[in-house]
Amino acid sequence: MVLFKRIFRDLRANFFRWAALMLLIVISMYVVVSMVSSADTVTKGVLQFGEDANVEDGEFTVFVPLSEKNIADFEDKGIHIKEMFYLDFELEDHSTIRVFRLRDDIDVQLADAGEEPSDDSEIMLEKHYALFHEIEQGDSISIADTTFRVSGYGVSPDYDNVTNNITDIGSDPQNFGIGFVTDKAYETLAKSPKLTQSEVYLYAYTRKSDAELTDKELKEELADLEYDTDLINDKYIQDQLKKAEKEKKKITDGIDSLRDGSNELTDAVREFRDGTSDLYDGAKELNDGTAELTDGIEELYKGVDKLRGNSSQLVSGADTIFAGLLANAQQQLADAGITVTLTPDNYRNALANAPINNPTQNATNAVNGLIDSLSQYEQFYNSLLAYTGGVDQTSQAAQMLQNSPIAAQTAALTEGLQQLSNNSNALNQGAGQVFDAMLANASQQLAAKGLSVSLTRSNYGDTLAFLPLDGVGVQTVNSINALEDNLRKTETFVNGVKAYTDGVDELYEGIEKLRDATDSLTDGTQELEDGAKELYTNAEDLLDGSEELEDGIQELSDNTDELIDKAFDDAIEIDNLTMFLERDNNPRIAASADDVNINKVGGIIGGIILMILIAYVISVFIIHNVNEDSVVIGTLYSMGISQRMIRTHYIILPMLVTLIGGIIGAAIGFSPVGVGSMMEDHAAVYSFPTLETVVPPYLIIYSVVFPPVVTAIVISIVIRKRLNRTPLSLLRKTTDEKNASRVKVRDDLSFLNAFRIRQILREIRSSITLFFGMFISMLILVLGVVCMVAIDSLGTENERDIRFENMYLLKYEPEDVPEHAEKCYVEELKKETLGYDLDVTLMGITDENPYFQFDVPKEKNEIIVGSSTAIKFGLHVGDMVYFTDEINDIIYTFKVAGIEQYSVGLHIFMDIDNMRELFEQEKDYYNVLMSTETLDIDPDYVYNITTKRNLIRFAGIFRDSMGGMVSLLLGSSIVVFIVVMYLMIKVMIDRSSFHISLIKTFGFTDKEVRKMYLDGNFLTVIISGIISVPLSKLIMDGCWLLLCSNIAGGFNTHIPIHYYAGIFGLIIGCYLLVSGLLMMKLKRISPADVLKDRE
Repeated sequence: MVLFKRIFRDLRANFFRWAALMLLIVISMYVVVSMVSSADTVTKGVLQFGEDANVEDGEFTVFVPLSEKNIADFEDKGIHIKEMFYLDFELEDHSTIRVFRLRDDIDVQLADAGEEPSDDSEIMLEKHYALFHEIEQGDSISIADTTFRVSGYGVSPDYDNVTNNITDIGSDPQNFGIGFVTDKAYETLAKSPKLTQSEVYLYAYTRKSDAELTDKELKEELADLEYDTDLINDKYIQDQLKKAEKEKKKITDGIDSLRDGSNELTDAVREFRDGTSDLYDGAKELNDGTAELTDGIEELYKGVDKLRGNSSQLVSGADTIFAGLLANAQQQLADAGITVTLTPDNYRNALANAPINNPTQNATNAVNGLIDSLSQYEQFYNSLLAYTGGVDQTSQAAQMLQNSPIAAQTAALTEGLQQLSNNSNALNQGAGQVFDAMLANASQQLAAKGLSVSLTRSNYGDTLAFLPLDGVGVQTVNSINALEDNLRKTETFVNGVKAYTDGVDELYEGIEKLRDATDSLTDGTQELEDGAKELYTNAEDLLDGSEELEDGIQELSDNTDELIDKAFDDAIEIDNLTMFLERDNNPRIAASADDVNINKVGGIIGGIILMILIAYVISVFIIHNVNEDSVVIGTLYSMGISQRMIRTHYIILPMLVTLIGGIIGAAIGFSPVGVGSMMEDHAAVYSFPTLETVVPPYLIIYSVVFPPVVTAIVISIVIRKRLNRTPLSLLRKTTDEKNASRVKVRDDLSFLNAFRIRQILREIRSSITLFFGMFISMLILVLGVVCMVAIDSLGTENERDIRFENMYLLKYEPEDVPEHAEKCYVEELKKETLGYDLDVTLMGITDENPYFQFDVPKEKNEIIVGSSTAIKFGLHVGDMVYFTDEINDIIYTFKVAGIEQYSVGLHIFMDIDNMRELFEQEKDYYNVLMSTETLDIDPDYVYNITTKRNLIRFAGIFRDSMGGMVSLLLGSSIVVFIVVMYLMIKVMIDRSSFHISLIKTFGFTDKEVRKMYLDGNFLTVIISGIISVPLSKLIMDGCWLLLCSNIAGGFNTHIPIHYYAGIFGLIIGCYLLVSGLLMMKLKRISPADVLKDRE
């Protein structure tokens, strides 16, 4: 059709306009396609790699390794668990290498270049670490004095974001990397003393389709799991457990002894109760039986009386023995030729004066011996008389005791018995001496008869029975027999005296005790009965208490194991589960996919906004063309051409331009220049294998089909009203638009200013389009500036805020705190924001801590919030904020008492004593040491070491990783701004070309025309900039939180004033560039053009 031939003429006539529009579409689609395609490539590739490598569903760390039984039990519940233990070593360049065993089940590593280790002397390194340190395949690397050959470098699905700590903001290949070795090589390295920290017991798990436990239930079971102390390799924990077991045994033994003692006590109390009962009964009997005591005294009297009767017989026997001795002595003297008569009264004088013829020494000795023997017996006899006198006195006292009160008469009885007791010894000695004298006398008589023997108490019977009597006369034998019989009677008498006197002594002792007791017996028996009764009552109560004590101790004993285990578990305070992390919350796993998904959403939404803008710009052009062609359109209507055909005519060229622009933009976006460049930026930050570019069908439709369709819809809507006018109104170029010349302006304004205002009002549609175009470009520009400012601020503020050089996170406290070290206490909590659970460090410090220049509140639930944390979560002073302890399922709520400058990660601060109390720790507990020096601490005591140098490097890493995106954002925003401004101002000039031509016919110069038609747009541009730049900053502050929602840190996005000056300088520069280009357009408009436009 002839009508459509105008399309190509229009294209040629407005080539630069359509070329600029096409360039805008190409740039827009290039940015969108490269961002979205790279995001899809990374997402699909990383997720597929994770599936191929059997990426974990979660991981956890423990103090004490799980036993085989523990793992088997979880396997039965559908949870497959594998060891992922690792070792950290510091190399000569001060970087840290984390060594794992080769994996063949969960989180299987992949060699991106080279191959996995095949023997114990090889290692495969993570590719970023190897590339940054320029380590090639086949090179050697020394770890803990062991040299390994690098067999290759590759990636692991659980270290997509290769960070040393979960809480690190980003990776740092200069200072940290991972490696994989064989089992044997790992065991060798595990014995090295050069570990920077003790071996970490990390486990990964996957859930089977029929798993009985959810992730939360698994965490709860792990938290409650009883660990096997035999698996503890940590020397410190082993020592603590040994001490605890020793103390536990002491307590157990003590409780056992207490239980046994309680049982014995109860038995003893029961016996005591029974004894008091017997005592009470006995006291009653004693009180009631005083009369019986009188009967006993009667018996005592009878016994003593009988003793008195025997005394006369004892004296009579003694008289007989004395007479026999005297007769025997008299006979011996007669045999010697000495005739004397001996009696008890004269024997001393008679013997002393005995007439001895021819006295010899033997005769004299014999006489003297008789005197001694008889003297001794006389002494015995006198003692016997005294003894019997005591018996009489005792008998009388006993008779008096029988008939008088006990207490009044026991003294007399005792006195008589005292006399008996005192004479008992003399009586016994006298009897013995008499017996010895008789034996000596008998020996002398036998000697006189020629029988030389020595008689003693023990041998006299046998000696006399076996005397040699051959040749001895009968008289002599009879005399010897009589002598033996006399000696036996004497021995019997002596023994009887001894038994007699012993009995008297015992009687005395008994009576003496009776005397001592009788004074208080009468009064005491009633008190004894009363006391015994009270004692019995109290014994009953004591027995009840003792039995209750026994029952309580028995119950304690029954629960001893449970109580002691709980007490010592609390005392040792080993929470075996130290970390539990589900895959979705692990910032190391598929971190690249999470990051690019934000880019993808932002790219698609940005592309839609740009396409609407472009479609609206095109619609402005089309409206201008319709207005310019109104006469032609009216003529065509008059010729019968339908509105549909005319509308199609105006839609075809914009659709072709957007279609071609979309195709070119998509092609560049899918090329290495687009998606390849974006992939390089992603691969520089994250560790994933080489990926094939993904060309998703929806993105082809989005980039190729979506632009022309949107353009067609927008154009159809905006030109429908203008094409609905009558042919006559079209032929006359009449419009429904309000005439801007009728708008009243202030009279004091100059003609030039009044004209500019009316021109702006006349071109209000184009001005609005220019504003939106500037707003879109400023959004992109400000986003790039915010990224740049945030990264620069991170580096500057980190270096200023970090005052320590080394921070040691401890497993447990060393015995001695190193010099120049500051103690702190930290706990890791969680807080959810925008769908991500982020780690927040709660740090307990003192006001004297030299590394933090602020005071912490003393109120128990108040905290100081670091500036980074406040930005991340939008916190203000006075807010109530909660954090979660996911290990123990506890939610802590705090009040924000203040916000202090601290840009490192996510930190909140609390008084250390309040924090210890909150988390039920000992008053001196700490688990972090800070210092400006390197501390000498046993690696077994250390969880992790954080250095200021590593923290500061994160800012540089961000700058390098985001540099390409910042450049793309800044460049594309400038291009969009220039193109939109050029097109819109050009449309304004095209619309006013008739008026410009007419003005020139009145002699206005090009400079004056520029002031009237171009310089007025400068005001529009400046006003648009003043509105759009702050508005863009406000919007980008909210979008920035979304873009960085997966990063554990808040960024200072405050734009310094000189940056704003630079932005406005850029706006003015772009305007001057466009103004210069359009000035050439103004110069080409001649006064003759006005003559070409006639009705």
